[in-house]
Amino acid sequence: MKAVYFRGTALRYLLMRFLSSRSPRFIYGKLCLAKFEDIPEPSLIDEEWVKIKSTASGICGSDIGGLSGHESTYLDPFVSREFVLGHENVGIIEKAGRKVKGLKKGDRVISIPYLSCRQRGIKNLCEYCRKGDYSLCENINEGKIPAGLGIGWNKATSGGWAEYFVCHYSNVIKIPDSISDEEAVMVDSFSCALHGVINNMPKENDAILVYGCGTMGLNTIMAIRALGLRNKIIAIYSRDFQKEMAAKIGANVLLDMKDDLLKKIAKLTNAKMYFPRIGKPVLEGGVNIIYDCVSTSDTINNSLRFLKGGGKLVIVATASSRDKIDFAPVWFRELSVIGTSQQGLENYKGALKSTYEITVDMIKQKKISLKKFVTHKFPLSEFKKALKTAVSKKEPTIKVMLYNE
Repeated sequence: MKAVYFRGTALRYLLMRFLSSRSPRFIYGKLCLAKFEDIPEPSLIDEEWVKIKSTASGICGSDIGGLSGHESTYLDPFVSREFVLGHENVGIIEKAGRKVKGLKKGDRVISIPYLSCRQRGIKNLCEYCRKGDYSLCENINEGKIPAGLGIGWNKATSGGWAEYFVCHYSNVIKIPDSISDEEAVMVDSFSCALHGVINNMPKENDAILVYGCGTMGLNTIMAIRALGLRNKIIAIYSRDFQKEMAAKIGANVLLDMKDDLLKKIAKLTNAKMYFPRIGKPVLEGGVNIIYDCVSTSDTINNSLRFLKGGGKLVIVATASSRDKIDFAPVWFRELSVIGTSQQGLENYKGALKSTYEITVDMIKQKKISLKKFVTHKFPLSEFKKALKTAVSKKEPTIKVMLYNE
């Protein structure tokens, strides 16, 4: 089958980190860490798995992070050495194992990518999987599947950037034809944002800051509004089209990333500004909660200054190793810094449901409209053109989607 296959030896990975820091063109150029090639089709892991013909798959920031060599080496033990990319997936079941329940050939589906205890055939579930917090699974390198935390990072499963991938039936959700491929591809990234908001809910009168209006920032704004929260949302954007989209979906105040942000946030929140003899100004007061959807050294440092005492910084974007972060505000103002990754079972309207299922329900009920976030589509064979579009952002770009011809 045709697939975009990642091969990143330690040396090649470090070389790409160096080169991509100087120019993003190396990410999708001749030295790209992935190639479009013929590889064997994946086999069912056991009779509880299904084989899915991929119809569409999104390009995520974490895919770009891996291909640019900028993901943290902390994550290296939890990713296969070689694998097919693609975890934001939609497709049609091609084959179902004998023990698969509720699914059959021809069903149109999306797949939760995470490979935790149950998918790995581990009967004695870890403490997190017992609670439904499968993104915190302690056995993601164990069981009958090789190392690799999910579909799109695991050699045995393949991924959505291929003609076929395989998935455990418990992670497969049927979708109706009324949900387009574009909406289906967006379910993963929206559910990641939704997971972050549900588990870090602002109080009624809290001032919210969404830092960054790329895919995850826009998803976070939409998730806040879809949950019925009416809090004031301050959103920081870097491009005019992001500003327009953020305003349409519910942001109240839009700030340009090039603005004097400390000064503007001080004015918006009636905070006091103090000026150290050396270094950036300091706020006394500020916002209650920040969802950082960029997660660079600058955004983290700024966020810690934007928060009022006792405030919370939620790291939504995929975080890598960052230099020169000043943690004095965390100690001095008793701030909380928390990460949010993937999805899980959420306590939503008095019931436990997977974040994916909640997202699909929201689409059906027209509480959210995700299709408009897919701005570009490319055939799988043109994945380098797709990467160039996603990385360069020379035109208005939110989510780039690959499809099988």
